[in-house]
Amino acid sequence: MEFDIHLPEGFPEKYREAVVRAAEMCAVKRTPEDPPAFETRTLPA
Repeated sequence: MEFDIHLPEGFPEKYREAVVRAAEMCAVKRTPEDPPAFETRTLPA
């Protein structure tokens, strides 16, 4: 997977690396890297 972050024109260069680090820590982005286990079962009524 590839993610592109579109920053607004004039975004300060000094904050670009911080934006990338924040995106790397995102739980939604990390879910495919370590997917949760699912179990399907039936229970009596």
